[in-house]
Amino acid sequence: MNSTAILLLAAGGSHRFGSPKQLLKFRGKTLIHHTLEQLQGLPNSDLYVVLGAEIDKIAPSIQKHIIIENKNWESGMGSSIAAGMNLLKEQNYSQVLITLCDLPLIEFHHYQNLLDESRITQNIVATQYEQLIAVPVIFKQSYFELLSKLDADMGARQIILQNKDDLHTVSAELSYIDVDTIEDYEKLLTYE
Repeated sequence: MNSTAILLLAAGGSHRFGSPKQLLKFRGKTLIHHTLEQLQGLPNSDLYVVLGAEIDKIAPSIQKHIIIENKNWESGMGSSIAAGMNLLKEQNYSQVLITLCDLPLIEFHHYQNLLDESRITQNIVATQYEQLIAVPVIFKQSYFELLSKLDADMGARQIILQNKDDLHTVSAELSYIDVDTIEDYEKLLTYE
């Protein structure tokens, strides 16, 4: 058993975008494949993908990965984290790295930096984008039960904010681009 579970959240319905953003193209790959490629090769880790909306369109292209279905995906990101954590908390992982498929500027070396920081602390390790603290984030096993009870659209941010004394951050090298709208996607394409 590896020590880190990686939980890639890709269950959203892309309502603001109008089509499945998981399947948008970036650098010759879909967003979900681009993110999976960045996560592969991280040491001592197992990768899980949470799908919900458009699972029939997305799952066939990622069958070699462990897929967790979030049937309550419409209730928000918290339900996707809970769906993953309800499976993972029964296993013997020491920590979970949570990330999203619509943050394509986060690359392998940043995930590695988060893991390196997590080796020297027993705390939460999150990504710092200028004034924003957000995912990708690593939570130690002591947070698994809390994560498994999330159900709102806030995702893990509420746990981070409630435990600032337990928080370490790693600076992101690039700006925060979360692909939610056509304008976000157009901005992202300037990084190709």
